[in-house]
Amino acid sequence: MPQLEVKQNVEAEQLKQAFCSVIAEIVQRLPNTPILGQVKAFEIYIPHLSVSAISLGHWFHKEKLIWPFLGLIRFYRWQGLYNRALTWSHQCLERVQSGCGERHPDVATSLDNIAAIYRVQKHYEKAKPLYYQALEIRQYLFGEEHPEVATSLNNLANLYSDEENYEEAKPLFLRALEVYEHFFGKNHLHTVTTLNNLADLYRDQKYYEEAETIYLEVLERKRCLFGNKHPSLAVTLNNLATLYREQKRYEDAEQLYQQALHLDRYLLGEEHQDTHNSLLSLARLYRDWNKDEEAEPLYLEVIALEEHLMQQGNTDALCVSLYELYDIYFAKELFQQTEFILEKISGLERYLFGDQHVLVGRRFNELA
Repeated sequence: MPQLEVKQNVEAEQLKQAFCSVIAEIVQRLPNTPILGQVKAFEIYIPHLSVSAISLGHWFHKEKLIWPFLGLIRFYRWQGLYNRALTWSHQCLERVQSGCGERHPDVATSLDNIAAIYRVQKHYEKAKPLYYQALEIRQYLFGEEHPEVATSLNNLANLYSDEENYEEAKPLFLRALEVYEHFFGKNHLHTVTTLNNLADLYRDQKYYEEAETIYLEVLERKRCLFGNKHPSLAVTLNNLATLYREQKRYEDAEQLYQQALHLDRYLLGEEHQDTHNSLLSLARLYRDWNKDEEAEPLYLEVIALEEHLMQQGNTDALCVSLYELYDIYFAKELFQQTEFILEKISGLERYLFGDQHVLVGRRFNELA
């Protein structure tokens, strides 16, 4: 009887290890930037990933310990469910530090995941020290000349760019680009993505000629890498269109925004954050172009999506979109619609700040 129990225990251990190995392989097949069909197909594995992450960590090989968490984080981030993704990101960091030690590549990845969510939520001061911790780990493990270090440099550069600290961002982008080109060549996803980020920087600094040249080069490289149907292509189309919009080249911008929106809807679905961004960009183009009839239905789509996303704590974008639509209605003296928007804004501000806040009182005055 004891021998039978030992045999059964050994077999149970082997089954658990095999299950964990399969889970890791499944997650590795999910791209960092999946499309709608891939996410839908992946959804059936979520309960198994949750069990694996919480209860089966002991049976994962050390180098695969991070994978069930990565699957959960990517799944929830893709949907804009940042609070859930953040919860799993913190659990991932704790588990990987416990299983792999403080200075391990997967610890750096875990820090990056938390920081990336904070960055999307505009909590830049929370994100920055995490990105620097990840950079320090990678420099310690790999030295200065390594793609993992370039990843940290690129992440920090994006953060500084978001903060409009362009003097800090530019040398980091250039250094990351140099390392990526050395290791991977010019036609590689990491190289092309960093080049796109550098073009964004130049556009934000209003160096439009330099930015346009780089965007066009990035589009050409992405088409060589991915063809004409890839989410990354839509990102650059959107960015180049924004450059044209800022230059008042509205017809050029319209064509590119429409292409980006079509790609996002086809590849990512109606409720994805990138689809929302493309809708909002096109709405703003028509607003700037004084084409309010075209702008209004797009703003209404954007607001409906943002009200859905607000359930996850994303409120800033909704406020901005409501104010922009309010300006359109007010300028056209559509006072019934203006009142409707003001009531929405007032309700949102009461939700955010309480009934006694000065903004709430101001909004009641505007309604009156």
